[in-house]
Amino acid sequence: MNESEKDPGARRVKLALLIVSLATLFLLGVSAWRENFFPEWRQHRLEYANILEQAATDERSLAIARQFEIGIDQIVIPALGATERCITCHTGLEDPRMGGERQPFRTHPASLLTDHPVEQFGCTVCHQGQGRATESEDAHGRVANWTRPMFTKDFAYSACTQCHESEALSDRMAAQAMAEREPRGPGAELMERGRHLFDSAGCLGCHVRNGTGGKLGPDVSFVGDKERHDFDFSHFGKNEPREVTHWLKRHFLEPAEISPGTVMPDLKLSDEDASALTAYVLTFRRRDVPKAYLAAPAAGRPAKAELTGEQIYMQMCSACHGVDGRESDVPGIRTPALNNPDFLAVATDDYLRHIVENGRSGTAMPAWGGNAKSLTRGEIDRVVAHVRGWEHEPPDLGRISSRAGDRAMGQAYYLGMCANCHGLEGEGGLGNALNSPSFLGIASDRFLAETIVGGRPGTAMASWKHLPAQAVSDLLAYVRSWESPAPTLAEVSSVLEAGPSPELIETGRVLFRGNCATCHGSAGEGGIGPRLVSSGIGPAVEDRFLFTSITGGRPTTAMPAWRHLSADQIAALIAFIRAETDAPQLELSDPPGGGDYDLGAVQYKTSCSQCHGENGEGGIGPQLANPAFLRAVSDRTLFYWISHGRTGTAMKGFAPEEQGPTTLTPAHIADVIAHLRRLGNRTDPDIKRTGEGDAVLGGQLYATNCASCHGADGEGASGPQLHNETFLRSASDGFLAATIALGRTGTAMQSMIHGQEGLGQIQPERVRDVVAYLRTWDVEEPWTKPRAIAEMSRRAIDSGERKYAKYCSGCHGTNGRGVADGADFFAPSLNNPEFLDASSDGFLQATIARGRSNTPMRPFGIATGGIAPLSGGEISDIVSFIRTWNEVHTSEGD
Repeated sequence: MNESEKDPGARRVKLALLIVSLATLFLLGVSAWRENFFPEWRQHRLEYANILEQAATDERSLAIARQFEIGIDQIVIPALGATERCITCHTGLEDPRMGGERQPFRTHPASLLTDHPVEQFGCTVCHQGQGRATESEDAHGRVANWTRPMFTKDFAYSACTQCHESEALSDRMAAQAMAEREPRGPGAELMERGRHLFDSAGCLGCHVRNGTGGKLGPDVSFVGDKERHDFDFSHFGKNEPREVTHWLKRHFLEPAEISPGTVMPDLKLSDEDASALTAYVLTFRRRDVPKAYLAAPAAGRPAKAELTGEQIYMQMCSACHGVDGRESDVPGIRTPALNNPDFLAVATDDYLRHIVENGRSGTAMPAWGGNAKSLTRGEIDRVVAHVRGWEHEPPDLGRISSRAGDRAMGQAYYLGMCANCHGLEGEGGLGNALNSPSFLGIASDRFLAETIVGGRPGTAMASWKHLPAQAVSDLLAYVRSWESPAPTLAEVSSVLEAGPSPELIETGRVLFRGNCATCHGSAGEGGIGPRLVSSGIGPAVEDRFLFTSITGGRPTTAMPAWRHLSADQIAALIAFIRAETDAPQLELSDPPGGGDYDLGAVQYKTSCSQCHGENGEGGIGPQLANPAFLRAVSDRTLFYWISHGRTGTAMKGFAPEEQGPTTLTPAHIADVIAHLRRLGNRTDPDIKRTGEGDAVLGGQLYATNCASCHGADGEGASGPQLHNETFLRSASDGFLAATIALGRTGTAMQSMIHGQEGLGQIQPERVRDVVAYLRTWDVEEPWTKPRAIAEMSRRAIDSGERKYAKYCSGCHGTNGRGVADGADFFAPSLNNPEFLDASSDGFLQATIARGRSNTPMRPFGIATGGIAPLSGGEISDIVSFIRTWNEVHTSEGD
C-alpha cells in the first residue's frame, strides 16, 4: 500500500489540486478563445460590418463595406502623447449615414469633428476615459484606479476650455447652434446655467479663481484638472461612484455632509442646479495643450460687457454679506450688515471704497483692490453705488417747510434722533449748537432740510434720508421755536407814528453800527450787503419792506433774520435809514397791468441777467429770485427801481429818459416784474454758490484767520469741518459770508471782520475772497482718506481709555481686536489698520452716539435710552483713545 492510500487527506488535496488546475486551464482556454474569437470589440466590429453592407446603396458604398477590417483600430497623436483605440468600437463617428444608429455606431453629434478631426484630437482629450482599452467599462474609465472616467453627456463640454477661452466658448457654441438651426446641446445649456449660478451665488467671495476672489475657501482656478485621488470620498456611501463629477455635485447639494467642518453654506440648490454648477466649475482648467491646439480669439468679437455694481456685488460680496446686504449665508462668519440704515447714514462712500479696496487684515474680508488687483477702482465705485442704493429715497425737499411742521411732533423727533449730538436744548455737543440766534438767523429752511436729509459725510452728522417730508418739516418747526418771536408790523408802526425823534434816530444809529455796519458799511454805504443810504432805497420802499427785510432776512444771502430785536429797536433802525437818506418819500406809480412773464423772461435775459444771474440767483447785483425779497417788495418799488435805477450803485435805470444800458418801455418793465414774480414762486430756487472773489488771497486770509479752528485744509478741529462737499453744496455764498461777518452767538466763532469785537482781521470787502477760497473745496474728491482730528492729548487719551474699558471692551475686546481678543468678545475689530485708515472721527463718533440698529451695538448718546448717556466730550475722548491704535500723536499736559 502506497503512502497516499495510507493518508486519505493527502489524496483529497491532490484531487482538489487537479480539479483547480483543470479549471484554471479551462478558464485560460475560454479567455484565450473569447479574446481572440469573441472579444467585445470584435462583436462591435462584426455588427458594424453588417450595418455597412445593409447601408450600401451603390458600388462605392459596397466597396467601403467590403474593405472594412475586423481588427483593432487605433490612432497615435504624438502632440498630445496619446494612443487611442476608441474608434475600434465607435466606428461610425464620421459617417453621416449612421446618425440614426445606436451607440457605439452613431455619428458624432453636431459638426464638431469638422473643426476637431479625430486623427488630430482623438477622443479622451475632450471626453476623458482610458483610450487604450478595448472593453467598454475599461475604455470608459469606470474601473478601479482609473482617475479620469469618461464624462457623461451633461458634462461633455466641460473640457473644451483646455483649448478655448472660457468667455469665447459660449459665443462659439451659440453661433454653431444658430448655423445649424438647432438649439444648443443640453450640456452647453447646463454649463451656461452653471456660469450664471457661479456669478449670482457669490462664489468668488470665498474662492479665488485666476487670482480674483476671497480667501475663505480653496482656490478653484483649476478644479477641472483635478483627478479622483484629489478628493475625499470617505463620507460617501458604499455604493456611490467615486468620480469627480459626483463628488462636486454632492458637495454642492450637501456641503456639510461631504466636507464636515466646511464654511461652505447650503445654497439650497436643486439637483439640476448642482449639475449645472458642476458642469461649469469643471471648465476651470489650465490651457496647457500644445500651442497649435489653442483656439484663436474670435475675430471682431465685441468687448466684454462692463459688469454692473450689482453683478460684481453678487459675484464677490453676496456670499458673506447676503444677497440683500443684511445677513451672511456663511456659517460662523459674522460679517457686518451693509444694508443697515444706521450704517449707511454714517458711512461715507470713501469709507466703503477703502474698505473694499484694502479689506480688513485679520478678518475674512480680503482686499479687492491695490496689489490684489481683483477689482479696479471703477468697479469698486460701481459696487459702492449699488450698496448706496439700499438707502431710502430722500424726501422731496420742495415739500419741506418749517411753516408746515408740527412743533410738538418735531420735539419728539429731535429728542429721539438729534439731542444725543446737538444737546437737549440745541446747545451743542458732538454736533453744532442749533439754538444760536445768529445761526438760526442765516440758516434757511432749505439749508436745514438738506443738512438733515443728506447729513455731513465724514462728520458725526448722519443722514436721515428715511424721514418723510412731513417729519423733516416737524423738526424744522421745533428748531425754529428756539428763535425769538419777531414783533409785528403793527407794533413797529405804532412806534413810528410818533415821528422820527432825534432819540429814536440816534438809537437806530447805535444799533446799525453794532449789528448792520459789518455788512452794509458804517454809514450804510454798502459792503457785503447792498447800499442802504440811497434815494432809491428809503424813499422808494414802504415801512413794511424794511420791517420784513429786518425780521425775515434774505434766506441764502448774508442778510440774517433779526427776530430778536424789539419793536422799538426795529422802528429805530427804520428811522435811522430814512434819516440818513434825507429825501422825501416818493409817490410811486403802479406799473401797467397784465405783464407777460414769457416776454419778461426774454427782456430779463437781455437786460438783467448779466448782473443778477441767469435765474435771478445774484451776481454782481443782488439776488432777485428770492421768495422773501419778492414777498416784501411791492410792484411799485420794483417798477421804480427798474425804471430809474439805484443812486450810488451800478444799477442804472432802463426807462427811455434814463439812457441806461438798454431801453425798456413801461410795458416791458411790467413784463420783467411778472417774470420775477414767477421766479419767486418756485419751490426750488437757485442757491448762489459762485465763489466770486480772489481765491488765492482768500486762502491767505483763511490761513491767518480761520485755520487754527477749522484746520489747515478745512478738515475741522475745535471748529466744524468746512472742507465738506455736502456742506458747501447746501451753503450759499451769503450763508458763508454772514457766518464770517457775524460769527455764531453762543459759540467760539466770533466775527472775523476787522474792527468788530471778534479776533478777525478781515476787511469787509475781502470776505468774498475767503468765500471764493472755500468754494475751491466745493468739488467731488473720491478716494480721499479722512484725516484724524481727534484731540491726542494725554488727558483725552487717558479719559477715553477709561471710558472704553468701562463701556466698550466687553464686546470689542480689551485691546479692541474683537473676537481675536478671546472667546468672550464678539464685536468687530476696531484695532484694525485698514478700518482705522478708512474711518473718519465723525464716523466713529456717530456710531458710538447712535448705535447700530438690529445689532448688539446700543447707542451711548444723551437721551437715546442706550447703555450709558455719554456727553459729546466723553465720546470724543473714546475716539482719541481708539486713534492710539493707529498712530499716536500725544502732547504733554492737558
